[in-house]
Amino acid sequence: MLSHIYFVKARRDRTHKENKNIGFAPPSAPIGLYKRFLFYKHFVANKQPLIVTEGISDITYLKCAIRSRAAHFPSLITPRDGKDEPNVGFLNPSGTSRSILDLGNGASGQNKLINEYENRLKRYRNLPLDNPVIVLCDNDDGPKEVFKTAAKKNGKPVDKTTTDPFYHLGHNLYLMKVPEGAPPAMKDIEDLFLSAVLSELFDGKPFNKKKEHGDHTAYGKVAFADKVVRPKASSIDFSGFDTLLERLAACVADYAIRSAPPTVVPKAAAAAVGAP
Repeated sequence: MLSHIYFVKARRDRTHKENKNIGFAPPSAPIGLYKRFLFYKHFVANKQPLIVTEGISDITYLKCAIRSRAAHFPSLITPRDGKDEPNVGFLNPSGTSRSILDLGNGASGQNKLINEYENRLKRYRNLPLDNPVIVLCDNDDGPKEVFKTAAKKNGKPVDKTTTDPFYHLGHNLYLMKVPEGAPPAMKDIEDLFLSAVLSELFDGKPFNKKKEHGDHTAYGKVAFADKVVRPKASSIDFSGFDTLLERLAACVADYAIRSAPPTVVPKAAAAAVGAP
């Protein structure tokens, strides 16, 4: 219902430029209500751990890696209808997430989420927070501001050289980096693939991990995810993702401990062992 109201009230059958030219501004109340609803749904009352990636191609990589390495990381998988389905969800970086949730693109959106997370939670009376929200970023210069903001929230250094498996940023929010290697070095998530996969040609062109959509000289991340990784997932060796999946499983386990209700010892039992 809220989605339909948003579409009717804000997404007129005119372009943003045309609306601007005639001085049209969508009413703020429906947008604000929709924003609060979506934030609550995805971050406050999420039914499973949620991963917020830099780009949409990262989601494909992780889903395929989790299914491929299911035997090694059973806590990340649930058999469903004869298939192994990840026990984690992903926030799709769509137009709605950018415009309604104010997440922007890539690392800039991740930084804004981390920076504003606590204040956004204050808008709600009920905070289930049953599952963690994990911001996943590359270990390079792109998320430099993310690292700075995370360091303030975590209380200790976070940068390209730190090697913690994850960083708790308060409440149910975490930061996790692509493994840095030893010694620590700049790493993109694509660096977790074997060189044979990265050297695959598509339409006669090589892969360029620095490009999102590619051009006439090379194809980019979106085509790599959709035309190489997804269709060939059953034959690709995803063992390079093991350290990242170890971090993911450990992060989920850490929050399960943090969010567990305190153990209450009955008075009779406490007296029996001499507890005060």
